[in-house]
Amino acid sequence: MVYNSDAVVERGKVYFLWDPITEEIRYIGITTKTLQHRLRGHLWDASHPQVDGYTSHRSRWIRKRYAESSVYPEIALLEEYDTITIKELGDRERLWIAYGHSQGWPLTNLTVGGEGVNGYSFSEEQKAHLRQLNLGNQHGRNLRHTIEDKAAMSRVKRGNQFRAVTCPGFVSPDGAVFSPVTNISAFSRAHGLDANDMLAVASGKKRHYKGWTRYVPEEEDSES
Repeated sequence: MVYNSDAVVERGKVYFLWDPITEEIRYIGITTKTLQHRLRGHLWDASHPQVDGYTSHRSRWIRKRYAESSVYPEIALLEEYDTITIKELGDRERLWIAYGHSQGWPLTNLTVGGEGVNGYSFSEEQKAHLRQLNLGNQHGRNLRHTIEDKAAMSRVKRGNQFRAVTCPGFVSPDGAVFSPVTNISAFSRAHGLDANDMLAVASGKKRHYKGWTRYVPEEEDSES
């Protein structure tokens, strides 16, 4: 499909998909639909081999995450505009993807402009924006809602955008009990462990990982 880059669209959004287990941002995209409509589209692509998006890195990640943990990605808003041209919306997407790469986010986007955007190079002005993290309303018109980038990124780092995964606890290789564990991802990072493997231990899919086992409270143990 060929788009007129100067065409104006309504309710243009820049969004991201994040992993509720590892709390990592994995994909940045744009849409004029609702976020839930766009998320359903990604899930459809990931589950239907006949569509083009089935073989994308994004779809492979979605399938892998569900196979391992029975969870789907979550979607969240970065920016939304009342009206914006397709070119401007694509520029915003590219800036966010570049920022994500500069921060080490494990994005599944193949290019700096999302899927199917090749050969894009940043202007000196845009490079300055990235260096200064000045990703605000550069177009200066009809902005309905946007998240200021520094505030958005600090919120992401604090983790209050994300759902914490809780479990009764773990027993370390030397017998120490950690209970309860209210955020498996944060706990794993603090102890140099892989969050996916620790989740498998917590859910009973693995009996142990690097000597760590699932803590079973006395009342649960007595019931079994």
